[in-house]
This record gives sequence, C-alpha cells and structure tokens, in this order.
Amino acid sequence: AVSFIVWTIGMALQFLPFTALLYLPLRGVLYGGLFIVVLRRLRGEETSLGEVFAGFGARFTQLVLVGMTVSVLSWFGFLFCVVPGVYLSVLWALSLPTAADQQVDFWGAMERSRKVVAAQWSKVFVLALIAFLPAILTTAYAELKVATVLYEALQPLMPASGWPDITVLFKESNRVAAEFAKTGMPLLLAAKFTLLFNLPFGVSAIALAYEDLIGKPARRRD
Repeated sequence: AVSFIVWTIGMALQFLPFTALLYLPLRGVLYGGLFIVVLRRLRGEETSLGEVFAGFGARFTQLVLVGMTVSVLSWFGFLFCVVPGVYLSVLWALSLPTAADQQVDFWGAMERSRKVVAAQWSKVFVLALIAFLPAILTTAYAELKVATVLYEALQPLMPASGWPDITVLFKESNRVAAEFAKTGMPLLLAAKFTLLFNLPFGVSAIALAYEDLIGKPARRRD
C-alpha cells in the first residue's frame, strides 16, 4: 500500500504539467518515508499508511539533500560511459535509509553508506541488481526502443552535411510526436507499472541490507 502511494505521487509529479521539476527534490522525501515504514515492519514495530509521509517532518531537508545529491552525482557518472554512474549509485544505495532512520545530516548518511558498501561493493551490486531486475530490464528496453523510434523518425530530416533546416524540423514535429506517442509512451508506462510491482520487494531488500550493515551496528553502539 505504501509503495502504491509513493509510486502514484511520483507518477503524478513526473507526468502532470508544471510538476516534473518537483519530483527531483521530493523523490528522496517520498522514498525516505517508504524506507521508514519498511524498516519498522522489519523490526516488528507498529506502523501505519500515514507514516509514508514521515519524511515531510523533521527529516525533510536532509532527505531532499540526499535524494538530490545522489541523483545528480550519479547522473553525471552515467554520462561518463555508464560505469561510474553504476558504481556511485551502488556506493550510496544505503544513504537514503540511513538519512531516514538516523539523526545524521545528508553528507553523514552518504559517508556511512560509502564506507560500508565500499568494502563489499560487488555483493551490494548483485543484491540491488536482483532486487530491481524486472524494473531495470523493462526500463532499459523501453528507453532503447524509444531512442530507436526517435532516431528513425528524425533521420530523414537530417541533411547529409551542414545543419538541419529548423523550419522543416518544426513542421515535422507533430509526426515525430505521434510516433513517440504510438510506440514509446506505452513502453514507458509499462516500465513504470513494472516498477510499481517491483517496489515492495526491491525496497525491502535494500532495507534489509541497511539493517544488517548499518542499522543494527549503530543501535548496538548507542
């Protein structure tokens, strides 16, 4: 249920007009609330649907900063041949549950995740890959298919040499948009719905890794 709430809000923010820019700062807050609920269930504590919005309380600023910092730095990593982006994403995989569960600032949460994961990066990578494999495969296929469709639609408009004619591009924009709506949009929506059904298992797997590697040792020290 909490996965459905987070997914629905995320879909609305991404696809409704004028709200897409809100998704990046709020993504960490929404998933931070999801981790809070999952961790409490794992610990046998009572929780409720309303606690999915716990990230909008005292943890709000740090969850925003964790979500944005990890997303932006990982995105820059993906620009450099993908591998750095994958490495950084896995390295900081436990930073969001750390920020949601503990009274630490965003950089402290990222550092705790980095130090713990760096010692066993390959294990966390395999865990995350298996946990989110359905969403990863469908998203990769959808994005590859969309890129192919757009390339084929735009290729006739590109001259053999020189810059393309802006007037022609503008006139053909409706045709390109129609090709995208016909082929690309259904695939992207299918990938999003796959993520919905993948979220409970995937987030629980990451939460278990956090609990074993960071959560329990921190509580024992306290």
